[in-house]
Amino acid sequence: PPTIEITSTKDTVCPRELAFVSATAGAKSYKWYPQNAAYSPNTSSTLIDLTSSTNVIVEADFGCGQPISDTFFIYVKPSVQGSISNDTIICPGDTATLTASTNGTYSWINGPTDSDWLVSPKEDTEYSVRFENTRECPSFDQVWVRLSKPTVEAFGDTAVCAGQPVSVGARDAETYQWENGPATANWQLSVDSTSKLIVSGFNDLGCRAIDSVTVTVFNTPDLTPMSDTGACFTRFITLNAGGTAENYEWSTGSDSSSTVFQVLQARTVTLRTYNANGCEAFDTVFVDRYIPPKGSTDEDTSVCFGEVVNISAYGGDMYVWSTGD
Repeated sequence: PPTIEITSTKDTVCPRELAFVSATAGAKSYKWYPQNAAYSPNTSSTLIDLTSSTNVIVEADFGCGQPISDTFFIYVKPSVQGSISNDTIICPGDTATLTASTNGTYSWINGPTDSDWLVSPKEDTEYSVRFENTRECPSFDQVWVRLSKPTVEAFGDTAVCAGQPVSVGARDAETYQWENGPATANWQLSVDSTSKLIVSGFNDLGCRAIDSVTVTVFNTPDLTPMSDTGACFTRFITLNAGGTAENYEWSTGSDSSSTVFQVLQARTVTLRTYNANGCEAFDTVFVDRYIPPKGSTDEDTSVCFGEVVNISAYGGDMYVWSTGD
């Protein structure tokens, strides 16, 4: 009767280390067991991938209708046991400390040996460590360091006149902090010059992202407030706008930098100025109507030559006599 025999390149392996096994040639068919460990379970030879010590069996049919078999024991050595830090999540730019321990030595792939590893990846990264000693098979373990990528979007780019209120906002973050501003998503403020407003957005891990909005400020007419004034009844008075502007509108109807009108009664004159960008400035001035003084001297009188006489007047703030007083 035919015989069958298994030969192997190895009888002792580490877990997942491949062994090449062969059976006596000449059979019409072959079956290797365990089938899930054999790369070619129906050929005369195959690679075997084992995770534990196992009897490798082959059944061969030489055409006699009675399969014959052989067994070959392959011992799988234990692997070094070790532990590694858990997967972790960090903010972009931060660092994570990878730790490991074992009863032998360990080395990080592309990293240090027998020491912690401080890493700061730019993207999600898997790090591997190798454990080994003189009695057991080397083993590997892996740890992931993932990045928590925060987002924030600022909105509200606009153009306003100096001193006008403006509203800006941010979204897509858990919490917010404006530079030199509030810790809120929205911010209403007044600006006097073109400004870049920066906001920080934080996610639930405290990771920070930044964005900004630009508020362009147009020049407003530069007005110096006019002082209240007045003139005597029927007199003409001239008012001059203080400062500079591109356009003027007086309530008197004038469209120049000054206005002239006759004082018939006390009135408030308003001035609107504006530039081509639409920015405005306003001023008002009160023009009083002065009333001529009323009063008279004493009645006409006669005196002797050389005699002193007193005459008086009233109703004015200043007086001028024909005598020179």
